[in-house]
Amino acid sequence: MDPAIRKRCAGRDLSLLYGSKFGALLVGLLVLPAFSRILGPDTFGIVAVVLSVQALMLMLDLGVSIIVGRDIAAAPDGDATAIRILQTGTRIIVALYAALLPIALAVGMVSGAWLSITDVVASMLMFAALTAQNVGQSALLARRHFGTASALQFFGAILRAVITLAALHLITPSLSVFLWTQAGCAIVHWFVTYVRSFRLIGVDVLPNASAARSKVTVAHFLRQGRSLMLFGLAGAAVMNLDKVILAGLASPAAVTPYFLAMSLCMAPVTAFAGPVVQFFQPRIVRSIATANPSDAAVTLRQFVNVISVVTLFPTAALWLFREPITSAWLGDTGVAAPVATYVGVLLPGLACGALGYVPYCILVARKDYTFQASMSAALTIVTLIAAAAVVGAGSVIALCVVYAVYHTVSTLVSWMRCFRLFDGGELRFVRAAAARSAFIFSGFALVTAALALWI
Repeated sequence: MDPAIRKRCAGRDLSLLYGSKFGALLVGLLVLPAFSRILGPDTFGIVAVVLSVQALMLMLDLGVSIIVGRDIAAAPDGDATAIRILQTGTRIIVALYAALLPIALAVGMVSGAWLSITDVVASMLMFAALTAQNVGQSALLARRHFGTASALQFFGAILRAVITLAALHLITPSLSVFLWTQAGCAIVHWFVTYVRSFRLIGVDVLPNASAARSKVTVAHFLRQGRSLMLFGLAGAAVMNLDKVILAGLASPAAVTPYFLAMSLCMAPVTAFAGPVVQFFQPRIVRSIATANPSDAAVTLRQFVNVISVVTLFPTAALWLFREPITSAWLGDTGVAAPVATYVGVLLPGLACGALGYVPYCILVARKDYTFQASMSAALTIVTLIAAAAVVGAGSVIALCVVYAVYHTVSTLVSWMRCFRLFDGGELRFVRAAAARSAFIFSGFALVTAALALWI
């Protein structure tokens, strides 16, 4: 393909991935406040907990979405293995939630505090459908069907929100209506995603499927999934238990400015880095899996350049103008000043952590799941112990330092692991990517510090 055409196609694909994020952003900015007004503070508080559990369950999928994305990206074109990977991964998710449903019902009957039995069923159906849909989304991204994946994600998020709003207005503004409408929309979204991904991925392989007996089994997923499950648990714990520790050892009121600061700091990473990772990860996996050092070197260089630009520019701007930004965002609520202070401490570490996506993609390409799980678990334990210690001593600023250090150390340790995994020509492209990341980050840090002194 002509290089100019390739660049236009890459720009189009990346734009599509950013467009898919717009749906979730629109829901967060416009629809969630509407849900809050319709349902009232008490009911919406329960909804917020359910949605938080939903985000957690997407991470605790036994590593299926990561394995599906990685293995389909590495599978040759026209190989029947790709469609078998998708089928097996989907079956595992369905079996997982079928096994979890009795446990959730038992917990619901024992606690009986917030959700009725039917509400628990609706929540579990919603969790299962969204988790399975995420598997289909990973398959589409792995085969670089960015237009289809983006459209499904954008319209899925928007339609689920709009239909739920309509149901709350037309039926009754209750928790049950919210949960069952969300569950129904999620199931339809999953079904459409699965059918579309099956057709797009299987179109070239189904005629030959009977000739190629795939070795993709449930055991294959579970062997790799054990490590990825630990990885997901550790990640979920370290990113959520800090608020629990702060509320328990300090006070619930102390959580508010810290939570807002962390949310603001994560915005550049979640909004801008995610689509870049989705775009480049399949290419990195394919080039490393096929032992193509020259292609890997080019892809990693492009990846580092793009993810640095889309995350470090907004991060630097947010750090420089954190006080007026927090004041404009929060208004006269009394928490803008501490939020700005916490942002100033947290943001440099989270910016370094954003560049940690580069070694992460390299390690995923090499299926180095066991190390990632062990590293994540060890860092999580150390970080949470340190968090409890500094919060017990009465310092939220020190808690921010702990988390800034966590993100920085996680990135550095991941790079060190990459150096140990590769040798020869492969080690050269790993070192080049690491050096480029360090050079760009250091340059941004120095320029930002100079601007801060000048301003």
